[in-house]
Amino acid sequence: MQHFIDHAKIERAAAEIYSSPRARYYLLVLVALGVAAAAGIAYAAIWLGLALLVDLSRTPLIRRLAFLSAAQSSAGTLALDVIVTASRAAAPAIAWYAGGNLSGAIACAMLAVLTIDAAYTAKRGRLHTLIACAPYALLGLMILAESVSFGALAAVAACGSALAYVFFAAMHHAHRAAHARVQDAEWVRQLNMSFGENGSAGWEIDFERNRLSGAKRLGALLGRPVSFADIAERACFAPPQDRALVQAAFSPARAAVRRIALEHEVVRADGTRTRVRHQGFVRTTPDG
Repeated sequence: MQHFIDHAKIERAAAEIYSSPRARYYLLVLVALGVAAAAGIAYAAIWLGLALLVDLSRTPLIRRLAFLSAAQSSAGTLALDVIVTASRAAAPAIAWYAGGNLSGAIACAMLAVLTIDAAYTAKRGRLHTLIACAPYALLGLMILAESVSFGALAAVAACGSALAYVFFAAMHHAHRAAHARVQDAEWVRQLNMSFGENGSAGWEIDFERNRLSGAKRLGALLGRPVSFADIAERACFAPPQDRALVQAAFSPARAAVRRIALEHEVVRADGTRTRVRHQGFVRTTPDG
């Protein structure tokens, strides 16, 4: 049966749904379907519009926070994340107060999906994630308190305990993955320290997260500041005759690990040219 299954397409579809820049829209549509099942299409459309408005408004506001101090930017980002979480927590709240036969189950399912997604997509540490998820915790406590009058306290408490366990487990795995990326960056830093002043630089580029580790040392070697876009889009400052070769070498391909041995010219900021040699490898994820 495995000969009839295109594993590459399955991996690409999974990456599109769960880890692409559009993943949050798939999540919002899924939650909106839950609201529609519990409270009707009208409530689902209103909530989806509100959630999209809040989500799209967050991006330009985050860019404005970059001009503030580190403490102000951190506090502003946390406030925006709490607002986004509150707008999403309205969906299970609508389902809970809809009063249907399966409203409680739908609300708990949506709350589980939203909290687990918040844990897996966290990028600013566990404490930031816990504070940002306060609206979910508040809604859970409200459901727990109101379940007393329905005689379902034990069932709701068990559901809440299971949800908390899964949330902290997801946050733990996300933290471990982030720690592994930090270790990769530290490995690049230690490698550069071992090079000394011999005209070499170690660097690592992450095409999935648009990040470049070791940019400072690489920029000093190339004679100009370097960023992710300079490598991925501008071919590492190669002249026109070398640009196609460099872009082909640094473009991720749907293949296994492959080694790189490349030599080309680099145009410095002052217009002079120097020749550099790259030695390394490209590793791709299963979805390419």
